[in-house]
Formats: sequence, structure tokens, C-alpha cells
Amino acid sequence: MMSIASPKGALFLGGERIEHPLGLLGHSDADVLLHALCDALLGAVAKGDIGIHFPPGEPQFKDISSMKLLLRVMEMLNNDGWNLVNADMTIVCERPKIAPYSGANSRQYRRRRRSGA
Repeated sequence: MMSIASPKGALFLGGERIEHPLGLLGHSDADVLLHALCDALLGAVAKGDIGIHFPPGEPQFKDISSMKLLLRVMEMLNNDGWNLVNADMTIVCERPKIAPYSGANSRQYRRRRRSGA
């Protein structure tokens, strides 16, 4: 998954805002980690991809949190009887260093899942 780096965008990875001079541009918050997970989950159950369910030109998805998109994808899958047990994601980048944020990503998802946000 490719995105455009820009000093105008914020950088979100796994639902966490990462402090860095460059961010990613996109219609939503451009969280490439969560977008890749959404695409993988939708593809695994033959439901297309994130662009089909959340078209980039639609105003309601402008600047939306990708965590909200992931929660909607999980709801779709759960309604069809699917249940995600575990997902292992890999990020390859030189900068920023993401190790300090890696534990926060899973905590963020669990917290949002419980609250329904």
C-alpha cells in the first residue's frame, strides 16, 4: 500500500498519531496499517476492498479515523459469522522509529472495540 508523504498531513499508524515532520495524505486519516488490515480482512471473505465500502470521494469519509473504518469492517464480518482471532502486521520504514508505539496500537484497538467508538 502506497501513500504520499507530505508535511501537510498527519501520520497515523495503527490508530496512533505518530509525531513526525512528514505525514500521509489521503481522504481519510491515511492510516496505511489499518487500511491494509481492512483490505486483507475484506479480501479474505470475498467482500472486495476498502474502496468499495468506503469510497474516497464520499464526504462522510473525509478525515474519518481508520480505526472507525476497521470497526465497521469487523462489524460486517461478525454479522456474517466471521471472527478475527489474531492479526500480525509488519511495517517497513526507515523513519520514524515505530517501536515506541507498537504496544499502543493494540491497546487502542481493544479500547475502541470495547467502547464501540
